[in-house]
Amino acid sequence: MQITGLAAVAPGSRIEIARYALMGSSRWSVCGDHSDPVRHELRRHPPASPVLISTSSLLEGCVPPFRVLVVCTGNLYRSPLAECLLRHQLLEHRHVIDVSSAGTRAVAGVPAAAAVTSFLAARGLRPCGAGSRRLTEGMVENADLVLGAAREHREAAVRLSPVRALSRAFTFREFARLARSEDAAGMLDPAARFAALVRGAAARRGAVSTRMGDVDVKDPLGAPPPQVQQCLAQIEEAVERITALVRTGRQASSPTESRVTPTP
Repeated sequence: MQITGLAAVAPGSRIEIARYALMGSSRWSVCGDHSDPVRHELRRHPPASPVLISTSSLLEGCVPPFRVLVVCTGNLYRSPLAECLLRHQLLEHRHVIDVSSAGTRAVAGVPAAAAVTSFLAARGLRPCGAGSRRLTEGMVENADLVLGAAREHREAAVRLSPVRALSRAFTFREFARLARSEDAAGMLDPAARFAALVRGAAARRGAVSTRMGDVDVKDPLGAPPPQVQQCLAQIEEAVERITALVRTGRQASSPTESRVTPTP
């Protein structure tokens, strides 16, 4: 086993997955087959003390990103807006956090609604992605966190992949309410923080009383403009709360290298 450029890695760091090497595996890193299920569990169970890992592994980008999947019905209003806002707010962490969206009844390739485009333009942004896409089992299986616009979307994800999604699927507002900063205390890496926030929110879900009516963001399709704007503002509020927890209070960098880019 050849080790070069060793560096100490703090508990809660994304590189803590090197613990795999300390568990009897002959591999020093988890490069290669990214379908290896152990990578998910290792990222969610950090070691109790720092470990060493080859820095060359970091440069190779061997560890897969934390994947967030945002879901609504048509993938036209709620989920594309949340996707773009999440991408923008977490832009500096784009190499370790991947955000995408889909719709339970989406028709492929339809652009985001004009109201969403205008909402983003007012913030110096424009829609990301190549248009709407239909939610699939594979998307849910690959996601570390599923954020639905409403309970029906959370439940749709769980139906597609019950084992995988049951503890990883929430509505936007539900997750924003349940996640707590103490869930990721001491963790600096954003991907590790996100994973810890998911664990904490899942554990807290049954104990925290919530008014069922306000965990959903209503479908704005066909609604009067004031209601559409209220819906979009609710999404923005939830996104800001979530990203603040992930970023540990630091401001995101300027959006210069992302699919969410300033309008000309």
